[in-house]
Amino acid sequence: MYPQRISLHMEVLADIRALRAHIRTIPTREDMESYVSRLGQSYRSEMSTLKDEVHHIEGRVLTVETSQLAVEERLAAHSAHLASQSSQLQTLSDHLDDLENHGRRNNIRVRGLPESIEPSAIHSSLQGLFNLVLGVPADTPLELDHEHRSLGPKSPDPNRPRDIICRVHRYQLKESIMNCAREQGEIRFRGSSVQFLPDLSRLTLLKRKALHPLLDSLRRKSLQYSWGFPFRLQVRHNGRLHVLRHPGNLPTFADDLSLPLFDFLEWPTEVLGGHSDGSLWAPGPPSVETHHPLGVLRPAGLIVT
Repeated sequence: MYPQRISLHMEVLADIRALRAHIRTIPTREDMESYVSRLGQSYRSEMSTLKDEVHHIEGRVLTVETSQLAVEERLAAHSAHLASQSSQLQTLSDHLDDLENHGRRNNIRVRGLPESIEPSAIHSSLQGLFNLVLGVPADTPLELDHEHRSLGPKSPDPNRPRDIICRVHRYQLKESIMNCAREQGEIRFRGSSVQFLPDLSRLTLLKRKALHPLLDSLRRKSLQYSWGFPFRLQVRHNGRLHVLRHPGNLPTFADDLSLPLFDFLEWPTEVLGGHSDGSLWAPGPPSVETHHPLGVLRPAGLIVT
């Protein structure tokens, strides 16, 4: 009996000692206050550091925004300047193109004379051809400044000889030749079918080529058109003259004539005109005469459209 009580008493004492040891490990109020104090200090330190970083980032963002606004202002100024320069460049291009066409106004482009004609014989051949068209004796002297084949390579097809470009000394004579050729229609010279064309700048030819879809629409509506200088397409309809100078005018031009709109695949913008190799010249239906400020350019025979 007694040994059992002693054993139980010992176990209780052991539990009490274990409980006292556990109680001593529990934080006191002072411990909790100290822990909370240290935690608050750490939090305040971290928040202070975070605030400093936020202020630094705000300053950098403000600097970036200010810089961006300055860049946008400069970009807007540059864009406006570029638009102005582009407009001036386009005006310069138009003036140069008109000047080049003016320099070519005495030229006649003759198509159909065979390549077998030697360069030294081109002058006499043209003189005979022009006299034939004018209806005067073949040996009548004509003032021809110079003549040469177009600068493109010789075609392997003998039925497609290179054009001959001839400058007539007097504009009135050149116009007489073109008018007579236009009135006669088909012209044959030494067994060859010959056609007369105005000599136009490369840029003008490229612009006319770009307008082919529009010209097809005009023909389908039986609307006659003419070309003007500086470059423009003119259509007189219902007593009004409608003029197209640039793709930007197309919506108004098409709406006035009830034409479908189309997208320009490529509108030529080169500033300096180049010499055409003849590849831009293509057959097309007759158009009405085209007026130039210094005269009339009338296509004869095959025309470029």
